[in-house]
Amino acid sequence: MSTTSEQSTSSYSPSRTTTSSMEQVSKAVVKERLQQKPEWIEGFLRAKFSVACATHPYIANPLNRYCITCRIPGCQFCISPGNRHSDHETFQVYRHSNRDAVLLNEMQKHFDCSGILPYKRDRSLVIALKPLPHLGGLSKFMCKTCGRRISYPYSYCCLYCKVEVMASRVSSSAPPLLGDQNSPNNRENKKRVAEPDSSLNRRKGKAFRAPFF
Repeated sequence: MSTTSEQSTSSYSPSRTTTSSMEQVSKAVVKERLQQKPEWIEGFLRAKFSVACATHPYIANPLNRYCITCRIPGCQFCISPGNRHSDHETFQVYRHSNRDAVLLNEMQKHFDCSGILPYKRDRSLVIALKPLPHLGGLSKFMCKTCGRRISYPYSYCCLYCKVEVMASRVSSSAPPLLGDQNSPNNRENKKRVAEPDSSLNRRKGKAFRAPFF
C-alpha cells in the first residue's frame, strides 16, 4: 500500500503542471490576439498588388509581397531575404480568378481566418482578399457582408468581408456619448439649445433680472 502511494507521489511533478498551465495561457493569448483586428490589415487591403513595381520596372515583376512590419507592398526584389526586410514579417500575394489572394496557412499565422471561404490553388488553399466576381446569384448560403453566394459552413467570401464585420463591431461598441455626437438627434438638440426661445415676448426697454446659478 505504501509502495503505491510512493509511486503516485513520485509521478507527480509540479514543474510539469506549471509548464502545462503556462502553455495553456500562451495559447489563449495567441488565440485572443488572432481574433482581434490587426492594425496593419486595413492598409494591406487598400494596397494595390499585381501592378508593375516602380522601383524595379522589369518585365513581369509585379507587386506581389507585403511587409507587415513596414506596412508596405513590394515586389520580389523589394522584399527579399537579403535586404532590410529579411527579419520582418512578410507574405506573398497570389492571383486567383483575376483577384488577389493569400495562402490560408500563411494568413492564419496573423489573423483568424475561420469562416472565410477557401479556394484550391494548385495543391494549396488560398483566401481571396476581396470578393470574387463569379460569386453572384441567389443562394441559401450567402456572405454576411456582401451577400455573395458561398458554400456551407462558411460565413464570408473573402478577407475583406470578415474585416468589415469586425470593424463594425468595434464602432458599435463605442460609448453613446462619444459615438453619437454627429447623429441627427444630437445635431437637432444642439440647434435647439443654440437658438433663443422666440416664445418670450419681451418688450423693448424692459429690464430683466439676471438669473442666479
